[in-house]
Amino acid sequence: MHVKSPRAQLPGAAPATRTKMMRSVEERLGTPLENAILETYEREGTLERTGAVLGINPNTLYVWMLRFGITRKVVLVHANGNGHHDDGP
Repeated sequence: MHVKSPRAQLPGAAPATRTKMMRSVEERLGTPLENAILETYEREGTLERTGAVLGINPNTLYVWMLRFGITRKVVLVHANGNGHHDDGP
């Protein structure tokens, strides 16, 4: 799973306005919220696990990701892991 923040890649892009709750979580984590979300999601792989680690409801986390311009990209692979469909012997 690859997660990226287009906002973080644009020089001079205005930061997302933070709610009181966002600022509170950011202070508790001691790091910028968008960085914490990106790093934790990359490591954990799901909204549910990322939310649990960060102490954020997954629905709230998703809204915050949208607010920060963070997108999720899902890559599908074959179960055999080699990228080829394995139909035969």
